[in-house]
Amino acid sequence: MWVAAQYLRTEGSRNQVHQVQSQMYRVMVTLMGKDGLRDFIESRENIEVSDHRLDAEWDDLTADYGTSIEPDSADHMTTLDRVLIEATAMLEQRQWMLLRFEHHSLLLSDHPITLLSDGSNSFGGGGGLADSPVIAMPLSRKLGLVMFREAGPDAAASVQKDTADTLNRGTVLNARNSVYSHPDDRVSRLFKGEWPEPRLREIGPVQIPAQVGTADAFSSLDHTAYGCTDADKNSFSLSDMPWPIPGRSFRWE
Repeated sequence: MWVAAQYLRTEGSRNQVHQVQSQMYRVMVTLMGKDGLRDFIESRENIEVSDHRLDAEWDDLTADYGTSIEPDSADHMTTLDRVLIEATAMLEQRQWMLLRFEHHSLLLSDHPITLLSDGSNSFGGGGGLADSPVIAMPLSRKLGLVMFREAGPDAAASVQKDTADTLNRGTVLNARNSVYSHPDDRVSRLFKGEWPEPRLREIGPVQIPAQVGTADAFSSLDHTAYGCTDADKNSFSLSDMPWPIPGRSFRWE
């Protein structure tokens, strides 16, 4: 459970939920058009919406990344409580291997769990805890943990520099803001690649699919995770989502 919490507790996990929510508002508003947005706001707030406010709302809600929604700690704890047991079960089904590094050291970061698409230097291809072939996590400068998708007996092994380089590269590329090293280690020896810029977003702008508006467009989404009502599992509209948007950073004058 502790390992699952390290994956779910992070800033990236918190931000992703709200960035997806922003994209959902963006899709819905784009489809209803400006006149529809005016009618929606007026019906929800029981006011007359001026052209100036409508332009500001439209520009903000339909921007490439959608409106800005600040992560909420209470929402995050609710999500964590909802998915932690399931995530823990996914990890328990894997083969765990403890890696010892006698002559080499590991870096740590603010996002300690790395998803590897295979056993080489490829990262992030697995998609998530359920289907990533290898999940890796540094435990200290001399201990690492890897979890293989295929079930098998747990094991421990002493490993060499190539494995340390692979884990360190994953740690650096998966970090959002910070990477940590032991005072006795020279970071330049532990990672020789190009340092990435801080990661500000978890998802990019989504393309509005052709089937949006049909019954199956969002049938696979957990609507309640994004603040939607649960009245219809097959489709929903802007009317099913909270308004005013909780946590939204928006002002118009």
